[in-house]
Amino acid sequence: HSHEVVTVTDRCGMPTSLVPLSLLAQRMAHFVGGAKRDPAIQTVLDAIRRYPFTYTGKGRFIGELVARSTGAIVGKCGAEGVYTVAWLDTGSAFAIKVGDGNHRAAWPVLRTAAAELGLPLPDLGDLVDSGEFATVEPYGLR
Repeated sequence: HSHEVVTVTDRCGMPTSLVPLSLLAQRMAHFVGGAKRDPAIQTVLDAIRRYPFTYTGKGRFIGELVARSTGAIVGKCGAEGVYTVAWLDTGSAFAIKVGDGNHRAAWPVLRTAAAELGLPLPDLGDLVDSGEFATVEPYGLR
């Protein structure tokens, strides 16, 4: 499908593309689903699962999700609080955007959205307890 590319300026003045969250989620689902058709995609997914902190950094929840799910979940964090997550067994994926870009709100929002969709997540309670992520419950997802 063709989508018009809209360019906007982020808070630091850098031009960037404006992409709907629904399109990011669709592309993530398409990517993980493509592993059956394309060995290069399978190679990338294998690398993400084997080295989950290489592209995220230690202690960031996307890397922790990959590591603690033993590779059943993959994801990517982006600029200004954008996150995509996909479940390899179901091909389910979604994207979230934290309005103010602060990473602390992402985990509670992701946890709540996954629960509403019936998608399993590994326990990250020790990271929450360490203060790495916010412990407040999100609201207004429906």
